[in-house]
Amino acid sequence: PRLFSVGQPDSTSASLSTHRAARLLARCESVANRFESVARSLPRAVTFGSLLVIGVFAYYPQWFSGAVFPWDFLGRMTTGPSYVAASFRNFDWPTWVPYQGSGAPLDTDIGSGVYYPVWWIAGLLHIPLTVTIQAKIQVLHVIFGGLGAHALLRSRGLARRWALIGGVAFLFFAGFAGQATHAHHVRGFAFLPWILWALTMPKAGRWVRVLALPGLGWLLISGAYPGQAPTFLMIAAAYVLTDLWCRRNEVTIAKLLLLDRKSTRLNS
Repeated sequence: PRLFSVGQPDSTSASLSTHRAARLLARCESVANRFESVARSLPRAVTFGSLLVIGVFAYYPQWFSGAVFPWDFLGRMTTGPSYVAASFRNFDWPTWVPYQGSGAPLDTDIGSGVYYPVWWIAGLLHIPLTVTIQAKIQVLHVIFGGLGAHALLRSRGLARRWALIGGVAFLFFAGFAGQATHAHHVRGFAFLPWILWALTMPKAGRWVRVLALPGLGWLLISGAYPGQAPTFLMIAAAYVLTDLWCRRNEVTIAKLLLLDRKSTRLNS
């Protein structure tokens, strides 16, 4: 009987082969999904990497040679943040500066950044805010501004390559060079495109990015020069009013209240 059953299929081995084939197919689909996810995120990675590399080499002396920015950068622009970070490293909220004359309230120093969370994080991570490290942090703020310019242009509907060119151009914005000695001015310029990005309404879907506005406002008020806040407020108001006027046939109340998930045209 065994001689005649050699060519007959075994149900157990057939089911086992089917199970193995199904597992292999599931693994292939998983790998394909991973490659698809990487392919979708690749343009963003290229954008970030390009702006990072260009920004770092644009400030080559500060990043690689230990150079710092001149004049006021060597004074209260850097001593205040260093003192704030050291206080947080010791779990102490800084309120008084004992190293200046007979002492002074820290809140009177507009360059100290006592409410700026970056200095808090540096203190909690035990990062010594030396002058050279603060110069590198200033370069990172410039790169952050370039990313903000790219995000703003993308939110306005520009193609990725043109948005990247705009981000690179913003890295060489004259304000970064002209105010390099004033670190809080540089931080303010870096935050402006992100604020305008948050205020840009999408053509479809909810206006979710506006939820980032409180955090950006906190960074601006706590880390930038105080005189920039009213100026940027006027710029933001003009930007929003102009955008609303140009899109007056598209914008609805639901859009402004973050309730609209679909198209925002009134006649749809």
